[in-house]
Amino acid sequence: MHITVATPSNDTVFKVENATADWGKFCWNRSYDEVSKDELNVDIDYLHPLIFTPRSRSWTPFGIEGNFNISVKMEDNSTHPVSHVWYDYGFWDSEATLVVLQADLESDYSCNHVGSFVIQCDKMVAKNETEIE
Repeated sequence: MHITVATPSNDTVFKVENATADWGKFCWNRSYDEVSKDELNVDIDYLHPLIFTPRSRSWTPFGIEGNFNISVKMEDNSTHPVSHVWYDYGFWDSEATLVVLQADLESDYSCNHVGSFVIQCDKMVAKNETEIE
């Protein structure tokens, strides 16, 4: 699964369109029954690895600083806030970056449900690409 990320604009609103949940891969993780919130892992295919870094980790080409708001808008137009975000590299594609968004999602959202992520922040900060190993 590859998800296209819109080019960042001056209003620093990023959209990840048509994010498809897929059982058995890295999209929906319900491995732990005691976890009440689903972990939604998004494989982002971009010209350069793009990672949203609200925790001030600065080894990525682009980062987000300041206040940010992330929500998940599903195909039924329902919107769900994202309560936490973190990231790691994905091993399936050297050009891809894994961004994990933990959202309060209803339990009836299942495989192949399509939604969009809307990520808004105060500003986007360019990072030094040579920092990437």
